[in-house]
Amino acid sequence: MERLFFYFLLFFVFTANGAVAQSGIKGRLVASADAVEAGEALTVGFRIDLPDGWHVYWKNAGDAGEPTVMTLSLPAGFEDSGRRWPTPEKIAVASLTEYGYKNTAWFFADVRAPGSLPGRLVEIAAKIDFLACGAECVPMSLSDTVLLGVGKGRPNHEITAEINMLSDKADASYQETPDGFVLRSDLPDKARKAYFFPEKGDTVDYSAEQRLEKRDGKAYLFLKKSEYFEKTDALSGELVFYDAFGKKISAKNVAASPSADPFPDFNGFSAGDFLAALFFAFSGGFLLNLMPCVFPVLSLKAFSVMKGAGSASARKRDAVLYTAGVLVSFAGIGLLMGALRAAGVEMGWGFQLQYPPFVAGLSLFLFFLGLLFSDVAAIGGSWTSAGAGRFVSPFGTGVLAVVAASPCAAPFMGVALGYALMNPLPVTVAVLSAMGAGLASPFLILGFCPAAGRLLPKPGAWLKTFRNFLAFPMYAASAWLVWVLTAQAGEAALAKVLTAAVVIAAATWFCGATAVRSRWKAVIAAAAFFVAARAVLPVRETRGIEWIPYDAAAVESFRAQGNPVFLKFSARWCLTCLVNDKTAFADAKTVKAFEDNAVAAFYGDWTNRDPVIGAAIGSFGRNGVPLYVYYPPKAEEPVILPQLLTAGKIISALSRRSTE
Repeated sequence: MERLFFYFLLFFVFTANGAVAQSGIKGRLVASADAVEAGEALTVGFRIDLPDGWHVYWKNAGDAGEPTVMTLSLPAGFEDSGRRWPTPEKIAVASLTEYGYKNTAWFFADVRAPGSLPGRLVEIAAKIDFLACGAECVPMSLSDTVLLGVGKGRPNHEITAEINMLSDKADASYQETPDGFVLRSDLPDKARKAYFFPEKGDTVDYSAEQRLEKRDGKAYLFLKKSEYFEKTDALSGELVFYDAFGKKISAKNVAASPSADPFPDFNGFSAGDFLAALFFAFSGGFLLNLMPCVFPVLSLKAFSVMKGAGSASARKRDAVLYTAGVLVSFAGIGLLMGALRAAGVEMGWGFQLQYPPFVAGLSLFLFFLGLLFSDVAAIGGSWTSAGAGRFVSPFGTGVLAVVAASPCAAPFMGVALGYALMNPLPVTVAVLSAMGAGLASPFLILGFCPAAGRLLPKPGAWLKTFRNFLAFPMYAASAWLVWVLTAQAGEAALAKVLTAAVVIAAATWFCGATAVRSRWKAVIAAAAFFVAARAVLPVRETRGIEWIPYDAAAVESFRAQGNPVFLKFSARWCLTCLVNDKTAFADAKTVKAFEDNAVAAFYGDWTNRDPVIGAAIGSFGRNGVPLYVYYPPKAEEPVILPQLLTAGKIISALSRRSTE
């Protein structure tokens, strides 16, 4: 048995090293100096170079992944003084958040030499075990050694530069609240945002918003507890501060203990904070005009101003109505967010994008606007005439601008929204209204300041070309929303929304290209609206696939009886696996295909290293997850499915009756 276990370990090492070579991941051990003195400290670092699209993990991997482990082999008398880690970055996919490194990753270990060093050379060896994730997640290992002289050495600037960037220790304390923590530390200059990377899992919700408050030179970071939280005596981790543009300005290693001093009451009203929030809200709203999903809508009115459409009083009236549409919409969003918050629902800007029907409807609407910008049809007048924006009222254009802005976020918005959502409803509405004022301000200025309108370029033939060009940001936003919808509701929702898009395109073209009576155009528009409405209806929920824990004997038994067998090898740290589970395998058509074909579905969980699962994966010529294998009825050879799945790919595989 021991010999068998030894052979398995040998197999694992060879396959892991083979995976490293195939992936292009390289690593080497570097020392902070080329020699070591007796009794002195030395730092060694293992550098891992990663291809584009790959990442490795911090000591707390987050929602998925596995921590990286570095093991030293030291000469006699040397002391291993511990590990040091560079500040990680957030790696977000769908609703999951991981902590790790891309491109180049360093892992440091401090060692101390004994009081005497016989000989002239010292050899230090290191082995690093890590999980590398790209299109697939593969456990890997790298080993290297470094030879050092004995005596005073010269520093290695490659690694010392990286060591100097490591975060220093800093004092911090925390206060526990019913649903989270408030972490207190010193406030760096120019800090506008902060994020805490906890060392231990099951303490902080990784994906929840972390709100920064400032009082008397101190930073107070509001954290949400993990749903798996258990009692803790300290909060240890990396506390990182960022400026208003998201650039890191400071990182501190903290081990916060419960505070004996009272924290400020953040539920009270501060005029200074309120005015600052209004300023950031206005600035963020103003910058929303430059976002690709909002700018084309604003251009509807800018075009009419450039052409000098209407009298001065009409332009002022339009500006007021447009502003009213924006402000009413933002105030409505503020009231809705306040009501949902009072009901205990967590939300932020763009919360409506969490609902597939809204995502589908917005995608189709932006696609329709793109068709209008492409001159497929004109509603309410020629697009080349002065009445380019009359297909909706100025008030409706304001509402439209807010709807189009919902998928976008601009600088300063995060600070303002964080403040708004943590304060009473009147403050929330006021901050959201200030954001609306910022969004509406350019057109308001154009309406009331004719001189500002004269700063715009003069109309000409370029205007039509530019207007047509603005269709492509609308198409891009629509395509992105379709991608979001597919991740949320699966392939069935994708098919519905694409069908609706084709119908809308055909109806828009027909209404613009034909001279039929208005009543028939209305009928066609109503039919297209009906198809679009059907597309945004939520997909009916179905029960999931009934997975059987992987067992080689059970698999062979089902195959011997001529039954189709599906094998799924995945792990909770594999991000691609989790995305496939939430999309392709959760699709109602996939579930029905498994049931209709009476497929025996086996799940091999490789979250923890399991020699049985590892051997099963290796038997198919693979060394990582995800791995999806299908044996059609009475088939001798399996069908290996792609790592990134769709419901269609699974159903197509299940439709095979044999591989022969």
